[in-house]
Amino acid sequence: MDTSKAECAFSGCENTALSFSRFCAQHLPEPQKQSELAQDFLAGSEDHSDICLAGITFSGINLEGHRFTDCIFDGAVFVDCSLEKSMIQGCFFSNARFENCRFSGCEIRYSVFCGADFRECDFQGSDILHSNFNGMHGFRVNFSDSDLYYSSFVTSHLEEVRFIDCNLKKVSYVNTRRDKVNFKYSNYEEAVFAAVQNET
Repeated sequence: MDTSKAECAFSGCENTALSFSRFCAQHLPEPQKQSELAQDFLAGSEDHSDICLAGITFSGINLEGHRFTDCIFDGAVFVDCSLEKSMIQGCFFSNARFENCRFSGCEIRYSVFCGADFRECDFQGSDILHSNFNGMHGFRVNFSDSDLYYSSFVTSHLEEVRFIDCNLKKVSYVNTRRDKVNFKYSNYEEAVFAAVQNET
């Protein structure tokens, strides 16, 4: 199946077309079927590379153990979904929304979650390396027992988020709003909480 990224066929639209359609999510001829079509598309394989499913809503889908490389999910919505033990590398989830989703045991590298909204999500026991969560809003998110080396949460709003017993080396929390965030047993002294001032 051809999964190359092409522009939406709707006249004047410059969005990337979905991998199962000639159109983007905004211009699908039958938008009410978008979730079903996207889930059928993902069900065909556990290895996904260079696909676009931006703006799609997923509900109750099981993607445990799936592998995603260089994929686009910007603006997508995930509700009650499981991505446990999945591998996510070089993927984009900017401004996506996740509610009650499970990522435990994931391997996430070089991926972007800028401006994403996470509510009641669990990343426990994951490797989340060199990934960008800048500007995210997290409410009751559990990152405990995870390696977050060189990931970034700049300007994020974190409420009741747990980073218990995590590797936080070179993790950036610059300009974050934090309410009841738990860093117990983590090496938070190796994280960055203030912008470095250039010497003059």
